[in-house]
Amino acid sequence: MKRSKPLTLAAAVLSVGLVMSGCANQSDSGSDAGGSEGGGGGGVELPTVDQVDTPEGALRAAGEGGATCPEGTTIAYIGAETGPNAQLGVNIYNGVQTAIDEHNAANPECTVDFTRFDTEGDPTKATGPVTQAVNNQRIIGVVGLPFSGESKATGNIFEQAGLVHVTPAATNPTLTDNGWRTFFRGLGNDAVQGPAAAEMMTTQPSSRPRRSTWSRTTRTTASASAPPSRRPSATR
Repeated sequence: MKRSKPLTLAAAVLSVGLVMSGCANQSDSGSDAGGSEGGGGGGVELPTVDQVDTPEGALRAAGEGGATCPEGTTIAYIGAETGPNAQLGVNIYNGVQTAIDEHNAANPECTVDFTRFDTEGDPTKATGPVTQAVNNQRIIGVVGLPFSGESKATGNIFEQAGLVHVTPAATNPTLTDNGWRTFFRGLGNDAVQGPAAAEMMTTQPSSRPRRSTWSRTTRTTASASAPPSRRPSATR
């Protein structure tokens, strides 16, 4: 069964979810959970961003408005909802909900449901929720898991079930060395982000922060085509 249409729908949801996650108010100047502080002085005051302009040609969750899909078609979020990293999860699933709302409003013949599974961001607690999700035949795609540790612990479960999952935050470069055809990433991995950030900070003095926060939590590049699966397909 073709996976291209569900992938299009999942990608649209993720794209808006990532934008909305980035709009969250970063008013807390403390370090990340498991992070450490470097440098001197106080934290940099970051402005609150209430709206991000959509770039020309960007993928929109609404699509062209002619989608059709089976009743009960569902996209899931799997990741932290509680625990020390809950706020990251809240930002992500609120963004996903916004994207699904936009899609549903424009596509009355393909109303997509949304369900969530809490892992607390803990690899030792992630396999249960992921197993529940892959056993739900209505779920055509997953946004998650946010962290590299839990992604590593559950990647084989998704692969065996043929269920695509798109992580918005896992950046460990080795995750794509596992040969998983169902694993995709919505951001650059550490091997891309690290050098780019270092170059910016050393070549653009105005971008140098007064405080740097580094997370010790492993987080990760999109893989190739996904395998056939028993999932229902949405068509555009």
